[in-house]
Amino acid sequence: MKPSPDPSVPEDPPGVPGFRTWRGVYLVVFGFFLLCVLLLVLFSRVFA
Repeated sequence: MKPSPDPSVPEDPPGVPGFRTWRGVYLVVFGFFLLCVLLLVLFSRVFA
């Protein structure tokens, strides 16, 4: 009987250079999104 695969270990690494896990990719994308929202709020207040 084969042991069940561990769900916390991804089956394939992302094809993005510099990242070993998909979680790292998602965190960078989410952080970039937050930065864009913050800059939009900041610029809308400065140039309004």
